Amino acid sequence: MESTGCHRIVASLQVALVAALLPGACRGLTLCGDPPADGCLAPMTDAAASGGSGAGGVSSDAGAAEDASSCQPPALDCDGSPLTQCETQTSTDVRHCGACNTPCSGACGRGRCNDFESITAESIVVEAGMIQSTDFLYFFVDQGERAALERVDKRAPERVTTVLENLNKSNVLLTVGVDRVYYLDIDGVWSIDFLGQERRYENIDTDAVLAVGSWLYWFDWDAQELRRRHLSLDLVESTPLLASDVQLHHRRDGILVVITPYEDEASYELHAGDGLEDLQLLTRGQGEVVQLHAAEQELYWLVQDASDSPATRLYMAVHWPEFEAPTLVTTDAAFTSFAVGDGGLIYSAFERSLAEGLRVSTPDAPHLLELESEHAPHLLQFAAGYLWFTDFLGHGLFRVDADGLFE
Repeated sequence: MESTGCHRIVASLQVALVAALLPGACRGLTLCGDPPADGCLAPMTDAAASGGSGAGGVSSDAGAAEDASSCQPPALDCDGSPLTQCETQTSTDVRHCGACNTPCSGACGRGRCNDFESITAESIVVEAGMIQSTDFLYFFVDQGERAALERVDKRAPERVTTVLENLNKSNVLLTVGVDRVYYLDIDGVWSIDFLGQERRYENIDTDAVLAVGSWLYWFDWDAQELRRRHLSLDLVESTPLLASDVQLHHRRDGILVVITPYEDEASYELHAGDGLEDLQLLTRGQGEVVQLHAAEQELYWLVQDASDSPATRLYMAVHWPEFEAPTLVTTDAAFTSFAVGDGGLIYSAFERSLAEGLRVSTPDAPHLLELESEHAPHLLQFAAGYLWFTDFLGHGLFRVDADGLFE
């Protein structure tokens, strides 16, 4: 029987399925003439078998080059496979940032690599929160069976200081006051001064504690009261608050924000005011508030749906002195954490099946900028013009220049 010519296997589902049925040793070969006795086909690189250009043969290399040349940047063909066409978004891919095979050790956005500055690369940051004072960021690190409280100078990040050692891993950082850091130990709330000295027990047994100006607020679970104590005067005030759970936050100008469940655990109420007697209901919503940040005039909060596959919704509201109805900034099941920076920019961490990284948004532009990262950012904080975060697996504290993300 005479040869019927060379039939090139193309990137189609039908041919891919046929190729999958060939013997393992025959993968990557093409049909050129009659199949040989062993069932394998002739390789495309064999000019005699494929008949060359004069016998109807088509070079796979030429076809791949033609396919690659049809890509429109930033979508490029970086894997070299004929089964995928222009599969790589070089604007965000950390393995191909700006061009194929150009890895980025930080975050890739707009085809440009933004390097992450490692602050404590060798430390394992404990999942216990990260809080900041005027000059420092505080966080816990793993020390085997125990933990240590450390701090970093926000304007001199090479200055990382161990404040306290031999602490329980179950500790949680709570709040920063005028001159002290408050944290939860197994027997209640303790505090230390900014130099790590004068450790003292606050005689408070709750995980809802907040320092606002000259006051220390906390929720008394047994008495079902919201209380506050003046930090320099012998003065304690309280107001009834019936709640199964309480979150305490404050705006930068000292406005107190209180979040409690509403009717059931699948909904919430958000209150705000200047002190205990001035609290007013701002809004109610469905879901659980998992994170809240307060800017100069706005509140931003992240709500997680109460379901097996929860989505997260990010809201913003101007709440003082005139409260505006909450604005839904974005809905994205990939959100894990967020922070609010200068100019109302919202920095959020996302995690999807094939990528993780950072997203920059505004209320009017929920996808202003997206950057994939080799790390999974977590516990975000904005401070001194930088976005600070831990790796989701706890390996280290990092920061990136927030303004540099837009250069």
